[in-house]
Amino acid sequence: MNKGHSTDAMNHREDGYVPIRDVEDAQLGMFDKPLPCFGCGIGWFFFLLGFVFPLMWYFSTILYFGKYYNKDPRERSGLAACAIAAITFTVAACISLNNKSLLEAAAASSNCSTI
Repeated sequence: MNKGHSTDAMNHREDGYVPIRDVEDAQLGMFDKPLPCFGCGIGWFFFLLGFVFPLMWYFSTILYFGKYYNKDPRERSGLAACAIAAITFTVAACISLNNKSLLEAAAASSNCSTI
């Protein structure tokens, strides 16, 4: 008897035997459908949209830490990229705001010394 082939009369076709289905085949069907948002997934779509609306990165970060990727593991990389972008944007914004306040303080102190 060949391994991987069914011998049931119900599965028997005229042209031969029908292969036995694996348990894993049911799980593979979940990933046959395309991802949402033009096929690139929510994470990558929000990553690109975040360059115009940075708040989308923060929303995606909430989805990432809320384990939204358990619904579809293909979303994990895009959501992780959004989390990294949100952290990078926050650090860059804090540095630029801190430098601006330091420059204003330096300008104010130089104006006070000339008076």
